[in-house]
Amino acid sequence: MGAGSRKNPRAEPKNMEVLLMNSKGNLPMMLSANDIQAMGFTRTMVYKILSSEEVPVVKIGSRKFVQRDKFFAWLDSKEKSELDNNDRRDNR
Repeated sequence: MGAGSRKNPRAEPKNMEVLLMNSKGNLPMMLSANDIQAMGFTRTMVYKILSSEEVPVVKIGSRKFVQRDKFFAWLDSKEKSELDNNDRRDNR
């Protein structure tokens, strides 16, 4: 077995890295616009979120950040609100 044929332990399938990157615990404590965009939100959506009064934003210089746990709490509340609205429409 030559030196070039050794497996690099970091060269695991990229799918695993993607799964790990998408894990909430692997995100930074303070999420930037780029971090939120990497989760699948469009650039426009990210800047609307960071400009809304609903999400507690920390401004450092000209950059805006949101605490990871507060972002996911806000996201959960939006999801629950949407589910409640759908239930109300279904019950008419």
